[in-house]
Amino acid sequence: MNLIKLRILLNKVNKLLYTSVTSMLDSVLTAVSSPTDEKDTMLIIFVGESLSPRVERLARQLKKHGYRTYLICHKHGYVSKFAGDTWDKVILYRNVNHLKRIIRTSPAPFLYQCFIPKSRYIDRVRNEFRSEWILDVQDIYTIYYEKDHGIRWLYQELPHEESLLRNTHGILANSLEVNEAYRQLGVSAKPPTLYFPLYCEEDKFRYPEIMNTGEYHFVYAGNIAGSHRDLQQYGAIQLMWLARLLNSQKIHLHIYPSPSTLKADYEEYYRLMKELPFLHMHESVSQSQLSKELEQYHFGLLPFFSNANQNRQEKYKYATTLKLFNYIEAGLPIIVSSDLVYQSWIVNRYKAGISITRKDLDSIHTIIESKNYSTIREELFRERTKLSLERNTSRVIQFYREIKNGQ
Repeated sequence: MNLIKLRILLNKVNKLLYTSVTSMLDSVLTAVSSPTDEKDTMLIIFVGESLSPRVERLARQLKKHGYRTYLICHKHGYVSKFAGDTWDKVILYRNVNHLKRIIRTSPAPFLYQCFIPKSRYIDRVRNEFRSEWILDVQDIYTIYYEKDHGIRWLYQELPHEESLLRNTHGILANSLEVNEAYRQLGVSAKPPTLYFPLYCEEDKFRYPEIMNTGEYHFVYAGNIAGSHRDLQQYGAIQLMWLARLLNSQKIHLHIYPSPSTLKADYEEYYRLMKELPFLHMHESVSQSQLSKELEQYHFGLLPFFSNANQNRQEKYKYATTLKLFNYIEAGLPIIVSSDLVYQSWIVNRYKAGISITRKDLDSIHTIIESKNYSTIREELFRERTKLSLERNTSRVIQFYREIKNGQ
């Protein structure tokens, strides 16, 4: 076992020990706790294990409509650069017993919004909820791999995910994965579902000047992994090959690791910079600052191709990612893998960039030279207002009301 793998293993062991030790004390405290009678009809409680940046974006819009918002998140899944300063209250839990006590002693809200992936904590406490609850869904592990995937943590996770999908009062679907998940699970009586893409925040729209440097600068913002990671799970975000390929064409690649990326996963890229002069690593930035950073480049990248790992084709076909909308906010045309069928459709539908195959990357410099970059930008600026989160939040609020009324 190399040093990097050992560091990752020790980090996991440390988290497990912390959870186990604190759980013993919290089990006692929870057993003697009493539920509060307090109710708050303008409160929405967002609860989950691993915080995604999409959660704060919607909460911020709901605040503009008069709602109060609480965030309840696991201590180990909380990322401050994703959380922002939107929340009326942020509560971090240590273990399932602690989470139960937090829910019991918090006001009964208008609605609970449970964000996944990572479902086990929510599933184990859902009977504690004192109002209707919905699932805020982006990624669904059910459609990632074949049943004989051999990934231990996933065997433990999938039953909880299925339980939530079968029992929720409603689904807020950020991608098309949910329909495929229900098909694979054999669920015919689906809960009420609102298809709600991740959308763009208009106050983050940028109108960058065109750089005239004589060179192209591509940018990727999101999760990355080092070569020490399991190819089956992390192959799609092991981007060393991309850095080498673009370097050979003298195209600059700028990488902004997600704030949730472990240091062990991006150290290798810093070493690679010494070998590749066209690779540039940057510090991760918060969502509030991301569009200002991204606007200084030519193209945003979605370089995920179906031969990168053992994800099922359905994952590539139906998935979505927030970076797509981050690029649009920044005014960057996008170069997107055609294997990402849904996301390629968005790029083409809203004239936001170029869809390519893996083979196209070998001559990407020639391909982009054949395009009118100014025209692509102008069409993107014109079309992106149709993807405004501000203009669509009322649809979510109406969906909440329908759930509350049992429609």
